[in-house]
Amino acid sequence: MSVKEINARSIRQIKRHARLLSKSMHQKTYMQYLDQVARERLGVRHYHEAQVRAGKITPERVLRVSPMTFYQQAFPEYYLEF
Repeated sequence: MSVKEINARSIRQIKRHARLLSKSMHQKTYMQYLDQVARERLGVRHYHEAQVRAGKITPERVLRVSPMTFYQQAFPEYYLEF
């Protein structure tokens, strides 16, 4: 298999093809079809790896929040705003 460029367009094509497969054949889940199509078309282990290589998931895009900030956002009724 030749190495193909993995970009946002190829991710959309994988999702589209997996959606069609999951609607026509009900043997696997949508996520299983995503993994299968990513393996067949791009030669990666699974769909998540294709997303990482396409740059859709990067450490800079993950919001880093301290545990206390997360807790305060999850339970705002326990904290008074002054």
